[in-house]
Amino acid sequence: MSPAQEPFPIECRQCVKRHFCELYELSADDSDSLSALFDAHQYEPRQTIFYEGNPCHGLYLLCRGKAKLVQTSWSGQQQILRIITAGELIDKQALFAGDTHSATCETLEPCLVGFLTRERLDALLTKRPPLALKLLKALGKELQIAYQKLMTATFYSARERMAGTLLQLGKRHGVPSPTGRLIAITLTREELAELAGISVETAVRLLTKFKEERLIATNGKEITLLNTDRLAGIAHIAPPA
Repeated sequence: MSPAQEPFPIECRQCVKRHFCELYELSADDSDSLSALFDAHQYEPRQTIFYEGNPCHGLYLLCRGKAKLVQTSWSGQQQILRIITAGELIDKQALFAGDTHSATCETLEPCLVGFLTRERLDALLTKRPPLALKLLKALGKELQIAYQKLMTATFYSARERMAGTLLQLGKRHGVPSPTGRLIAITLTREELAELAGISVETAVRLLTKFKEERLIATNGKEITLLNTDRLAGIAHIAPPA
């Protein structure tokens, strides 16, 4: 890791994001045990938390901020697997499925990351079976997301993938605006293309087309979804509630 400062303990009970944490449903005793064992590290934007292929030394929990998980092909082409938000465990499948990270994790904004060494986690799991079950459920959820992304990349066109990507960003990171739903996360056009699994040129062309069709509005890097129902129709998914 490349922390901006020395690690310090985290306080789960005082965290304003604890209701959104993947470990929130644990009992108070389990939460206190985790708090005592986690070390927290602060990162600046565009810092790398860990690299694809490097050894996985423990469990990472994003306590504050946003980060991205990126995989790189043999030819150097990158794809963003997903955007991680506060309360999510990062690359948890690497902890259970292998000894190395399956992707690179890079911060998008200032982040606070809790880290639990593999040795500490193994000792805790033997004492707290409910924690093991919680981690398995979180892993199953992540595998489901990965499967859906694979299906989309295999069977959907670039236009359908871009519409679905914008809707997913709007659902996870959107806030109401006077004209629609503003995606409250700053991504470059390259990052948006990597999320959708298409080329930058195709992403720019599709964004321009969506603007012409009055499906979205842009202001620099900001994107506002103007017609989520039509975007959902393009992506072949249910319209947002």
